[in-house]
Amino acid sequence: MNLYQLALFLHIVGVVCFFMPLGVYLFGLLALRRARQAQQVRMICQAIFATDAVAVGGILLVAVAGLYMAFTAWGIATGWVIVAVVSFALMAPIGPLLVERRLHVIATLTAEASNEPLSRETQQLIDDPVMGAGLLLMIAWLLGIIYLMTTKPTLQGAIVAMIVAAALGLLAGAPFWLTRRRAKAIAG
Repeated sequence: MNLYQLALFLHIVGVVCFFMPLGVYLFGLLALRRARQAQQVRMICQAIFATDAVAVGGILLVAVAGLYMAFTAWGIATGWVIVAVVSFALMAPIGPLLVERRLHVIATLTAEASNEPLSRETQQLIDDPVMGAGLLLMIAWLLGIIYLMTTKPTLQGAIVAMIVAAALGLLAGAPFWLTRRRAKAIAG
């Protein structure tokens, strides 16, 4: 086994390690939307946050192994590599700023509550469509990057692929926005 093969293996392991927590986050967000008591929310948030170390490890493996392969085998100036690196960098703040921050606020609001119903404020935060839509955008974007890695398109093809991935991610997040709109119509 040469270093490139080892880097490719570690890169794929990193992708798997990053996707596993994303799945937990997605199912956790869906479970939060069904939770009715503070204790349930606390337990779900704890389960979600337990995957953070795996996600960070996956991100580091993806980045280090991916950059190694880009520098040694493909060249950092290769079109699809540039688009993949820029896409990964643009996607990076979505998790911590749009999803994780909101989840920590929800966890804080329920930290002291006993087994009581959720407050209106907490329920509104849980129903915030930004978390689910942001998460689905990240997943779609990562799938777009995987598409780039496997097909190695031209620069133009890579840009189009990532635009399509972003559009599909936003479209997949639409139900979160529609559910919020319906909830407001029923409440108001």
